[in-house]
Amino acid sequence: MKKRLISLLAAAALLVAAIPAPALAVEGEVTAPAASTVQPAETPAEQPAAEPAAKPATEPATEPAAVVNTPAAEDAPVVLADGSVSTADGTFSPVKIVVAQIGDVTYASLTEALDEAADGQTVKVVAPAAVDLSETYTLADKSVALDLNGQAVTWTSSAKEVIAVKNGGGLTIQDSTDGAGALNIVSTCATAYHKGVAVGQTGSLDIQSGTLSYKNAAQNGYAVYTNLSGSFTMSGGAVKISGAVGYGMYLSGTGLHQFTGGRIVFDPGITASTVYGAYAINFGGTTCKYEFSDLTVDGAVLPDDTEVVCVRGYNNTTPVFISGGVYSANNNEDSYAVGADSGNMNVISGGVFNGQVKAAAGKITGGQFSVVPSALYLPEGKVYQKQSDNYYHVVDGSYVGRIGSVGYLTWDELFADVSSGTTPSSVHIMSDAGQITVPEGKNVLLFNPKNKKVGKIVNNGTCKTSSFDSIAGVQVVNNGVFTLRNEIGSLQNNAGAVFNALTDNPKVAGDVVNHGTLNISKGTFGGNVTSDVPGNITGGTYATDVKDLCAKGYTTQQNREGTWDVMKDAVHVAEIDGYWYASLPAAVSAAKNGDTVKLLTDTTLNSEVKISNKTLTLDLGGHKITYGASGQNFGVLSLLGASNVTITGNGAIDFNDSYVAKESKSTGRMIDVSNSSVLTIENGTYYAGLTCILADHSAKVIIKGGSFSASEPYGETWFLLNLQDGTDASIQVFGGEFVNYDPSRSETEVPTANFCAEGYTVTSQTEGSNTVYTVIPDLAQTFVAEVNGLKYLTVNKAVEAAANGEEVALLTDTAENVVIPAGKTVTLDLAGHTITNVSDHTIVNNGTLTIVDSGKTGTVDNVTHDKAAIFNNGTVTIQGGTYTRSLETQDGVDDGTDNSWYTVVNDGTMTINGGTFTTADGQPANLGNRSSLVRNGADGEANEGVSLTITGGKFTSGANILKNEPGSVIEAITGGEFTMDNSKIAWAGGNNLLQSYGTIKSITGGTFKALGDGVAIDGDKTYYRHGIAVYGDGKIEEIGGSVTLEMEGGQNRLIRVDDNGKVNVTGGSYELTEPANSTNQAFFTPDGNDALAVSGGTFSNDPTAYLTPDSQVVKNPDGTFGVQDKPAVTPTPKPEEPWTPNPTPTPTPVPAPTATPKPAATARPKPTATPAPTEAPAEATPTPEPAEPTPTPAPTEAPAEPAGTDAEGGLPVLPIAIGGIALVLLILVLVLRKLLGKKDEDERGY
Repeated sequence: MKKRLISLLAAAALLVAAIPAPALAVEGEVTAPAASTVQPAETPAEQPAAEPAAKPATEPATEPAAVVNTPAAEDAPVVLADGSVSTADGTFSPVKIVVAQIGDVTYASLTEALDEAADGQTVKVVAPAAVDLSETYTLADKSVALDLNGQAVTWTSSAKEVIAVKNGGGLTIQDSTDGAGALNIVSTCATAYHKGVAVGQTGSLDIQSGTLSYKNAAQNGYAVYTNLSGSFTMSGGAVKISGAVGYGMYLSGTGLHQFTGGRIVFDPGITASTVYGAYAINFGGTTCKYEFSDLTVDGAVLPDDTEVVCVRGYNNTTPVFISGGVYSANNNEDSYAVGADSGNMNVISGGVFNGQVKAAAGKITGGQFSVVPSALYLPEGKVYQKQSDNYYHVVDGSYVGRIGSVGYLTWDELFADVSSGTTPSSVHIMSDAGQITVPEGKNVLLFNPKNKKVGKIVNNGTCKTSSFDSIAGVQVVNNGVFTLRNEIGSLQNNAGAVFNALTDNPKVAGDVVNHGTLNISKGTFGGNVTSDVPGNITGGTYATDVKDLCAKGYTTQQNREGTWDVMKDAVHVAEIDGYWYASLPAAVSAAKNGDTVKLLTDTTLNSEVKISNKTLTLDLGGHKITYGASGQNFGVLSLLGASNVTITGNGAIDFNDSYVAKESKSTGRMIDVSNSSVLTIENGTYYAGLTCILADHSAKVIIKGGSFSASEPYGETWFLLNLQDGTDASIQVFGGEFVNYDPSRSETEVPTANFCAEGYTVTSQTEGSNTVYTVIPDLAQTFVAEVNGLKYLTVNKAVEAAANGEEVALLTDTAENVVIPAGKTVTLDLAGHTITNVSDHTIVNNGTLTIVDSGKTGTVDNVTHDKAAIFNNGTVTIQGGTYTRSLETQDGVDDGTDNSWYTVVNDGTMTINGGTFTTADGQPANLGNRSSLVRNGADGEANEGVSLTITGGKFTSGANILKNEPGSVIEAITGGEFTMDNSKIAWAGGNNLLQSYGTIKSITGGTFKALGDGVAIDGDKTYYRHGIAVYGDGKIEEIGGSVTLEMEGGQNRLIRVDDNGKVNVTGGSYELTEPANSTNQAFFTPDGNDALAVSGGTFSNDPTAYLTPDSQVVKNPDGTFGVQDKPAVTPTPKPEEPWTPNPTPTPTPVPAPTATPKPAATARPKPTATPAPTEAPAEATPTPEPAEPTPTPAPTEAPAEPAGTDAEGGLPVLPIAIGGIALVLLILVLVLRKLLGKKDEDERGY
């Protein structure tokens, strides 16, 4: 109908458009006549005549070089030889001097023409011109071409920059005649580094023909200079320098610098000592672009005492590309056809080069060279070859090696040039080699920068390997002197030969067989070392014990990696895991995090031992460390950085008599703890001159025991323990004896400080002239937790004191909000005790927490509304314990009292390996029925990075057991018992054993049970319970393995998937204990989609409707339904028929289908005949239209549009009406279902 209306409107519009305009005129209006296009026959006298159109700027002028003003007379005057013209009265007109023109407009000066030129115009020089300025002439905001036209322009200036082209300005220099034109710039600037043409920001200079010359008789400068974003191109012409000018071009702009033709010319009389043709330089990492494809630079005209560089790349971070041109230097030894500094980025692929060249490594791929370049500049597989033109060309081939920059095709040629003196020749290996033989009498330093493979080196002379390059795998047969500084494969050191491994990083991966002299003081030796003569080994690490080859006074010992170290035999002072050291500082230096350094004997230190950023234990082993040096500010130990050191072993730290001077009241201390270091003293005797321990910065000192005393007080105050003033350092004392010093009221601080830990006190007794203070637990206090034997009044205090990795164990029940801070890693042992919250979550974990229960009856309880027993923001692993909300209320039972929430909330990474999770006392009649038991994800919308894994545990509640929020991930459920017990209590709204809006990667184990049924507790409505319910975009990638799901009673569904969810069932057992009926369904997908895909498992109800295409249902003997893969179908081969020619096919008539009478109201009228189409239809033979079937009741969806209806014929009215009625009925059904059966949408729980 819509199309019919559009067609009618279109027809009406066409009809209106066809009506003549006068017919549409409003009555009383007169239509104005059309304007006349006829022009007047004559132009009025007062109207000036139109001027002729201007000629294009690029059109050559047609006037002669000298143009005079001509009177407007009919007879042309006579042009005289002197440039004057005669007039009618016999007099002569004045002469107009013209040097430049733009089109037909002439100018008496070149600068005037340049000023007047518009963007894109050409200024043509028509006569010799001279410019003399003291200031810079600037060309900006326009591009102008200067046509020298065979003329000479002399431009004299004293400015630092003669001509500046910048800020969008552009200058093109060309010569439209024979190229003899020249722009001769003469600089009289009195300072150096002046510029002829300076191209600045967004400026450009293009030389196409003609000559740009630049001269300054006294000062060095640049003919062409670019910087900032300036660019320079040259396709012809020449740039010439003379006088003291030493730079043809100084190119530092970031724009394009391109040479496709032209020359750089040097005046042989140049007085500059060094002359550059093109100087390409990068400043500050700018990305300049340099391309030389054709340029001629002849520096050979300069005398040999002048250093000349035709092209130089300097400080380049982008390459200078040279692909053509001719570059000639003179015979000065410092002259170059192409030069560079240390930042060499030159790339040469073509051109002729007379003189030395420099290029980047591997970047010469073509060209002709009068002087052979370095072999370093060639890529692999290329060599230089001198040809008949007497130039070196780049050809295919390989050098075996090089000495300096010279490559050699054979080793014999190379070694012929190797030194026979005391200074070795540096030889670089450039190709793989089966064997390299160093001749007798030759001295070589061997490099392998390309890591080439060498089978064998036979050394008959003197050979030393580079410290930079290894020759891994090579077999060395030494008959001379071989010094190893890097890696080889194996060594055979023959009689009379000398092998040295003394410096750098020598390494022999395989065996060493020695018949000569072994001098080894360092290195790594991975194979057997055998010798039939005594060795001289004083160091190194070996795969086998080489004690018998050690020099006198040296021995070996096995290290923790199982290899053997050679060291000087000495007193064993300390050890780490049985590996001894000759000094305590050496042992501490070698210690790794977690090591225990054990003292093996008494030792004296003459300097402080510094421990920085290490975690270790110093076991004094009953021995004494004596500080033997004199000094006031230094002692035995200094802890720096984030060190964590524990001192144990009941030893002693002491000092000698010269350590402290009584009369000076020394400030010396024995142990200094700085930065964020932690020192724990478990026991021992500590005797200082003044201070035993000083804590600085944010350091922590924990004293569990020991005896502490000092030689002298400071005035009347004993300084055994001291905090640096104004810092955040702390000292906690849990035990120990202190002579003449009370740690509960330390007078080292102002005001006095109590260093005793919370819950600890001091007792004192007099011993002679001294008073001894002892720290003990205060028996009047109740200690809640302990760490390594130290007791604390709260769990939080214990957690704070615990080092990372330590365990906090409960000593009794406690009421406390426990917080594990970020960065802390601890284990909490409930030890059979209970933690109950005070006002917040019982345990909030922001760090890394493991919970165990060695007592088997430990509990974490929460008694506050909207709070959890465990709230995890970090990483938590639960191994045991009971987790509950003992005061959880029940909906409809507790008279509106609200005390409900999740027992466990995970907003980080959680792993549950065991434990019991429930609500109230766990009994069916008291279970909570409002809140989910375990919530994965603390946000109802997005929970990125939240992860839960369950391998075991017992979970019981009357509401949802597991709730997985959007964005959260359950990595795996491989075990556990999950029970939703509604035998005594249910929730008006239904619940789910597992309710997921997020992703569950796999459920391959565990027992899921629903007890009771889904009858509402108020009796007004019935609600379904679900075993596994997936809502929204939730998905379960796999559920199978040994998982079991059993639901008893009514109002149950085993698996529900709706909205955009997806569940893949690959195995497991699924049972409804009561038959499926109107209130009991095994499966439910409200949208009727394929969200549930079953490919395996055993079911109490037939899952056929949800099978994957390759699966089938098999009825089991016990009445259950098993799902398995369909058997593979082997196709039966069709017998081959003999081939016969194909006759012309006979058309087979299509039988008319049996007609079924159509209701008159639904009959579709035949469309009006239309003309034959211009192309044949796809089906040439018409097929009779089959009769429509007998009408059936209206479907739940609107019928499809009948085939064949077109835009012109419109849509059949009656089918549309029927379809519309059906659609209304369907919507009505859906609305009624929504109102009456709302349970299908809202049974999701809290």
